[in-house]
Amino acid sequence: MLFRSETTVSSWTPAQHGDQLSVVDALVLAQVVDSRGAARRAIAEGGAYLNNERITDDAAIVSANDLVHGRWLVMRRGKRTYGAVDAAALGVR
Repeated sequence: MLFRSETTVSSWTPAQHGDQLSVVDALVLAQVVDSRGAARRAIAEGGAYLNNERITDDAAIVSANDLVHGRWLVMRRGKRTYGAVDAAALGVR
């Protein structure tokens, strides 16, 4: 099973969160980490993933090419902690 019942799905809109979405902010928004500092540590330790691809740069910005089905970002911390971000607004720019 990919998602368990406690998986968090959050929404991102430019009006609420700014014009760009960084991978650090996406990890926090998806609630797979508690803070931006924890997100940076997870990336440095090699345990943070965007759409099942390891994140290696904590300064990376999410683009429309990263969206699954033009809408979703699947975030993961470690093996079992998943979250999703509905970033449909990112794809319509």
